[in-house]
Formats: sequence, C-alpha cells, structure tokens
Amino acid sequence: MDKICEISKRLAEERGPSFYGDERAGIPPKTLYSKEDAEKAINDCEYVVTLCSRIFDWWVST
Repeated sequence: MDKICEISKRLAEERGPSFYGDERAGIPPKTLYSKEDAEKAINDCEYVVTLCSRIFDWWVST
C-alpha cells in the first residue's frame, strides 16, 4: 500500500504541471518533463493497474 500511496500522491501533484507547465514561470510541460519522467509514470501506472486487476480477480473468484 505504501508504494501505491506514493505513486498516487506523486502523480496527483504532477497532473497540473504535466498538462499546463509552470504557468507562473512560463515554462511549458515538455520543458519540465523528460521522456524518462513519462516512462516512470507509465511504469508506475502499469504497476497499480496490474495489482488492482489481481485484487479484483481474487475478489470475483471468492
């Protein structure tokens, strides 16, 4: 659960800047984030989806 909480918190905090950039400083999102940042976000989302899917499958089968 700690990892899921950390992922959720980080992605929630980064949602706005990833869409709009740093509006006060006038920095666009593609300057704030790298390809590696995107790959980490995707990997983290895949981790959460896989875990949730396993839990759902377990719940349905009981």
